[in-house]
Amino acid sequence: MSTKGVGVTLKGIERALTQYEKVLDLSDSWYILIAPTSLNFHLLSRILSSEVRMIVSSIFVNDGSEGDGFREFRDRLAFIYGKDHVVEEIFERIDQIEIISRFSELSNLIREYKSGELGLRALVVCSGPYKIDLFHLSLYLDARAIELTEDGFRELMSYPTWKLNEVSLSILYVAMKLEAMGERVTPHSLARYVKLKEKGERRDVRSKVVSLDYHIRKYLEGEGLLQKERDPESKRGVAYKLTKKGMNVAKLVEAHFRSQGLKMEDHIDLSSLNQSVEVKISS
Repeated sequence: MSTKGVGVTLKGIERALTQYEKVLDLSDSWYILIAPTSLNFHLLSRILSSEVRMIVSSIFVNDGSEGDGFREFRDRLAFIYGKDHVVEEIFERIDQIEIISRFSELSNLIREYKSGELGLRALVVCSGPYKIDLFHLSLYLDARAIELTEDGFRELMSYPTWKLNEVSLSILYVAMKLEAMGERVTPHSLARYVKLKEKGERRDVRSKVVSLDYHIRKYLEGEGLLQKERDPESKRGVAYKLTKKGMNVAKLVEAHFRSQGLKMEDHIDLSSLNQSVEVKISS
């Protein structure tokens, strides 16, 4: 993946940070740790504390340098679980496709694994030059993703945005912007800003509303991202509202589009949407 625009993408990820912690609780699953070698492993050891017992395997992504305490941490895990449970991955090149393809079999292993009442999950530490790629790996694996801070860590909102198509992601983004303006999210307001691929003749508003409603029912309501409610200003109309989960995912949309090399303006009428925001602010 090109590093162009990484600064902007990082801002998108920063907005997705959901909580700050000093001690990491891993009691819900067994974990496979995925972390870059440049990480501060002294700090990671402190936030894991006794929870390190829940890590059954570790994969270290060599990003060109070794962080404080790396070898000590690696050798400790190798002593506990055996050297075959500790792997170091070296990439000749790194991008989203490469890193996901390298870990594709891990996704199946995680889904199929079961030991007692606990399943298996990945814990991805997003740091260093591969931070963006590791974050998107966490989305692919439906993993927990964390970022270390000076005295602890922050847990990143991790939702597999790759499960949603561009139309569904655009709906969430537009809904977030409308709600921020205090505007109702209605079928017609979504149709005004979300672009759909033209098939044959130009779509009219009614056909766009029908198509968007299909995406909402199939992809967003079932995932608990968007909920439908009666429009208080219309007896027969409906309105939509982002759930807390939906709002968190909406904050990831910009980062998702950039990581995929997609232009948001190809899917959303950003010019009109931003103009509406400016008018609302000035009024």
